[in-house]
Amino acid sequence: MIVESVEISSSTSYLQCSQCERLWKMALKFGMNKKISREKKVHLKTVHEKCMKSMDVDSSESAAESWFCGNQCQQVYMYLRSQVGLANYFEDGYYFSILRCDHGQTKILNLEKLVQLAENNMKLALALRITEECFFPILDLRTGVDLIPLVLYNWRVNILSLDYTGFYTVVLEKDERIISVASIRLHGVLVAEMPLVATCIENRRQGMCRRLVSAIEEMLKSLKVPTLLVCAIPSLVDTWTSSFGFVSIEDGDKEILSKIKLINMPGTYLLKKDLTTISVGPQGTEGDDGRRTSGENEFNGAGEGEENFPLDTNASFFEFSE
Repeated sequence: MIVESVEISSSTSYLQCSQCERLWKMALKFGMNKKISREKKVHLKTVHEKCMKSMDVDSSESAAESWFCGNQCQQVYMYLRSQVGLANYFEDGYYFSILRCDHGQTKILNLEKLVQLAENNMKLALALRITEECFFPILDLRTGVDLIPLVLYNWRVNILSLDYTGFYTVVLEKDERIISVASIRLHGVLVAEMPLVATCIENRRQGMCRRLVSAIEEMLKSLKVPTLLVCAIPSLVDTWTSSFGFVSIEDGDKEILSKIKLINMPGTYLLKKDLTTISVGPQGTEGDDGRRTSGENEFNGAGEGEENFPLDTNASFFEFSE
């Protein structure tokens, strides 16, 4: 179940959009009914089926058991889900694809679907192995849980209050071999974050990171997502700014981003890239190969896909109103 309902009080409930994950207040106070417009239908948990009927929301219309705050979030969500497992080819034989762990949500109706699911799971396992080769475990400060597998497998752990269901894994491949891996999460059409990027050791310093990042940027542009975020340790800020076209977050952006459930880690700089005007930086200016390090705020540096980015340990939900 993707959408989560949160009881704020005995008279008010909140619903969470499946794509941007923002909370929306249910207009059901003191037994008062209110219809929700068709573009703002959302999926509710079983506990809210009566509420859904009172709002004239037909649960059968939610094809993927999802609820959206608007058409844009729905379009992004449906596009990403429809692209899972599909290869997008470049001219020189490289291709990228989007992966996502299903967690048993999809009904297997034929052998072809079963094969696709098995291939997706196999690639996710390889992507996790590549990522773990480039990173030391990134531990949740509150629970001590390694967050890398949770992000790669888009897990939600309710008992630990950890939720990474919105993440997708994007892989760069050639000849059926995974070369680079990136984890992304889109917050509606406002912003996308890319906390993990990794490249196979034997393919570093060959422009593979740039290929993957460029492909992700083009996909985000097609979805009308204007901004991509990364977090960089101090030694990699220059790489991201001079080579990949990222810039520092301005004060005006911080207030907006503070209301979004972003992955974050102390000791890093949050950088952004304006996808409406920015192009990838000059060729040949990527950083040195990464090496595994240790320490709370020290991570492997990499100009070729081993950038270690922070993961959120205390994500919280924020209230939005129309």
